[in-house]
Amino acid sequence: MDAPNPQWEGCFAGASDAFRGDGMRAFITGTDTGVGKTFVTALLARTLRRAGLDTIALKPICAGDRGDAEILRAACGAELECDEINPVWLRMPVAPHLAARHENRAISIPALDDWFRSVSAGRRSLLVPRPRGRDPLSG
Repeated sequence: MDAPNPQWEGCFAGASDAFRGDGMRAFITGTDTGVGKTFVTALLARTLRRAGLDTIALKPICAGDRGDAEILRAACGAELECDEINPVWLRMPVAPHLAARHENRAISIPALDDWFRSVSAGRRSLLVPRPRGRDPLSG
């Protein structure tokens, strides 16, 4: 997937006014793989950062290549390393629960909770793309 088109970057002008106070944490949902969740998340991250927020975009679990995590990293000014954006990288490009089983790995929810608390501490703005209505660990 290519990085977001710069022509759309101004469409959220003034967005920082909408997120005053405790901040914003949002899941960007879509119905399936390849529908644009990462594209929209990267677009929002870039725009919110330009509006002065400390937005980061996270991809907790990635199965297959790490292209989405790299796009999100670039959208956040490479402030975080890829391993910070995407702590669980499964090499097989299938549903995470199947890839984990294939790689004989367990995905620890407590470890992901700890990671999330650590990486989001003090942030006012956080975005996470994920499939709508699906638990990414159970398929």
